[in-house]
Amino acid sequence: MTIYHYCWRSEWEQGKDDTHYRHASLTSEGFIHGSRTGDQLERVAREFFGGEPTEDLFLLTLDEEKLEPKVVDEDPGIGELFPHLYGPINLSAVTKIESVPRDAGQWIIPPLDD
Repeated sequence: MTIYHYCWRSEWEQGKDDTHYRHASLTSEGFIHGSRTGDQLERVAREFFGGEPTEDLFLLTLDEEKLEPKVVDEDPGIGELFPHLYGPINLSAVTKIESVPRDAGQWIIPPLDD
């Protein structure tokens, strides 16, 4: 299956080394947030990245079968399951990194890998 993860360009650049990417939420919350569907990506973009950006928003596409961290689908309290990654993302599981454009104040989600 495919998992998607948003991050700002600076988070990506600061959080990765030669083999892994660590998002700050891994330290603050104990896991890295992910999404599985276009609806989830739309909602997350609107609710958590809605402010006017000062840098590029990236969308990482992850191959779940190649991920090293434990993945747990959990409900953050809204009646829907989201994948949470309990460890750094190994770069070998990242299949695509795309910049997410914005038009008229709305994020334009790239076509998803199904």
